[in-house]
Amino acid sequence: MHDSRDIANCILDIADKSGTPISNMAINKLIYFLNGWYLADFERELCFDKFEAWEHGPVLPKVYHSFKSFGKNSIATRAERFNPSTRLWYYQDYKFTDDELGYIDFVFKSYVSMSAVSLSKMSHVEEGPWDLVRNPRNGEVFPKGIIPSKLIRDYFLRIRRRADT
Repeated sequence: MHDSRDIANCILDIADKSGTPISNMAINKLIYFLNGWYLADFERELCFDKFEAWEHGPVLPKVYHSFKSFGKNSIATRAERFNPSTRLWYYQDYKFTDDELGYIDFVFKSYVSMSAVSLSKMSHVEEGPWDLVRNPRNGEVFPKGIIPSKLIRDYFLRIRRRADT
């Protein structure tokens, strides 16, 4: 599993190579769809950080806060980490296997033509993970609005089964 900021940086590098601008909202949704398909295909997460059900869809707080200064504009930097020992921010190179890089590229190309708003709307689907956390049924409680990985995996498996029939 990987830090969400590493996945964001990888996607931003792919986007830069194709000349595709990516906003904070879009990067969060792209990672959400990437992680969801990864869970469905490999039964494990690509990202170890947890998604939260925010107003405009699933969000990874580390990614959001890394890029919030860009607002709705295209992201022009890469996510950094803070070293408490040196009290300095630094960029860390990401390390993905060739298979992971291929998967990230494939999912990126599958969704990149959609606007951030369209990606957000897709993440709001009724009975989807975001909806179930934002509008709990049967007395369910989701602390801090965290979207459980099981909800995400089960949702993407349902989509896959519908597509296969």
